[in-house]
Amino acid sequence: MTIVIAEKLSKSFGRQSIFNEINFSIESGEIIGLVGKNGCGKTTLMKMILGLCAPTSGSLHVKNNIKIGFLLDCKLFDYLTAMENIKLFGSYSKDLKKEDIEKNAKELLEFVGLDSNKKIVKSFSFGMKQRLGLALSLLERPEFLVLDEPFVGLDAIGISSFMNYIKMIRQKFGTTILISSHQLSEIEEICDRFIIIKDRGIIQSDEIRKEKILFIIKRLPPSLKKNFKFYDANTVLINNDPTEINEFFEKVVENNLCIEKVRMLKESNNIFS
Repeated sequence: MTIVIAEKLSKSFGRQSIFNEINFSIESGEIIGLVGKNGCGKTTLMKMILGLCAPTSGSLHVKNNIKIGFLLDCKLFDYLTAMENIKLFGSYSKDLKKEDIEKNAKELLEFVGLDSNKKIVKSFSFGMKQRLGLALSLLERPEFLVLDEPFVGLDAIGISSFMNYIKMIRQKFGTTILISSHQLSEIEEICDRFIIIKDRGIIQSDEIRKEKILFIIKRLPPSLKKNFKFYDANTVLINNDPTEINEFFEKVVENNLCIEKVRMLKESNNIFS
């Protein structure tokens, strides 16, 4: 099922064009990476999807009556606890009853590791605030979640922890997720595919990771090395393609080679070169 579809979508602020006639779609259940340099229009596009910003031309259709959660420049109440923040934000919901807010708040705070925290938000680390923002974005059990640069300001441990939450959200709730970053390396592990903004257009919106297979060969004769492409001295590199795999194994059997180890490798294109 298509959640979002954009056709010839353009956005300008005065004479400044942000992007011009871009086309893309987002399907149910995907984790989509929105990638581009700082200032390329990622946040603007997310605001357009959320209905906070109007297109200059073209069309942007979001599935009717879909529940959307978002983490976009999250503002919190510094002198309230995490639970008090969630209850206050929940009180503005038209769909949640008081008992639902209480139940969801407890589950979500446990999910993001803040369930036993009685501190006020002002004393939270940046990572804790991000986790609370994530909990808030999930309060109404959204079908579609929009996360704008959620890793900015987090250390390596915080990034790893937050990525795990994103994976669990899809696994637990089946949520479709759009997540932006200016660094492909931050999000390529968790995304199914990417929408990449470059030079006011989309240069690629399909899978950009080239999946390879590495075969480590024990005692590979020098005479056979010309038959293979190598990752390092004794590691053969091939595309994850049935034809190439079959051809490789034919050579392995034909030459009585011994495979010691097999692993997967995902190589990314240099999208900003």
